[in-house]
Amino acid sequence: MKKNIYTVITGDLISSKEVTDRASLQEKVRTVMSDINKEFNSYLVVPFNFTAGDEFQGLLSEIGVSFDLAQRWMRGLFPWRARLGVGVGELSTPVAETTSSMDGQCFHRAREAIEVAKKEKRYLFYNIGDFVLDTSINMIILLMEAIQKDWKEIHYRRYWLYKQLGTLKKVAIREGVSRQAVVKTLKVANYEAILEAEKSVRDLLVTFQSK
Repeated sequence: MKKNIYTVITGDLISSKEVTDRASLQEKVRTVMSDINKEFNSYLVVPFNFTAGDEFQGLLSEIGVSFDLAQRWMRGLFPWRARLGVGVGELSTPVAETTSSMDGQCFHRAREAIEVAKKEKRYLFYNIGDFVLDTSINMIILLMEAIQKDWKEIHYRRYWLYKQLGTLKKVAIREGVSRQAVVKTLKVANYEAILEAEKSVRDLLVTFQSK
């Protein structure tokens, strides 16, 4: 992918105004933001920061890592949720310390993406500028969100632990339950389908990036 093409991720907390303990929510977001800025430092041209209200934004040098970064936001904020819009394109202004003083195609597409996410009540939406690729990625994510709609906290927790630890046995030890209990939880969550879907999204993004 051309070097002058950037990726913007714009996020907005869901129903944040209805949260009674807003101080705790703000602190949670700041902690997650700090962790993400450190973990993905090598990919961030401009680190994540608040732009307006409960909205946050960051600028990436490449799109390939965008899905994992979005998933990291979702995992970090849970049980609170955010809608994320990902836009890809050129910059029309120089790189600055914060994205609030920057503009360009990537920002416009990220704005369009998060507006669609809000309208359609999606958690993650891509606007790369390639109709076939956008359609494919967003359809896969839509199906993932449909499966995860009925997930409870235990499903998310054990699924993320499985991805982190790598084996069902390790998850069982961490959870203090039998391996069979973990298998049952993850099968109910259709975790294998989610894993395959996530891989498909990553493969599509990496393919686009390598063009």
